[in-house]
Amino acid sequence: MSLTCTVVCRLGMYRDAERQFKSSITDQPMIDMYLYLAKVYIRMDQPLAAIEVYKQGLVKFPQEVSLLLGQARVHEVHTRIS
Repeated sequence: MSLTCTVVCRLGMYRDAERQFKSSITDQPMIDMYLYLAKVYIRMDQPLAAIEVYKQGLVKFPQEVSLLLGQARVHEVHTRIS
């Protein structure tokens, strides 16, 4: 599933990738899927949705550094633009 999702994302089919990553998270939550889904939202210029995905990932995987770092990066960029 992960390979298919990343290929779809690289092709620029972000809505399809979003749907597949969400399905993957529902079926079997994994840190990578949260990271990829947040990346999709960032590419779709939806930073608040990306932050929400990071928060959901942190509920399942508390103190996961990659999720915390991703969330901090989005906050930093979003704060500079606002």
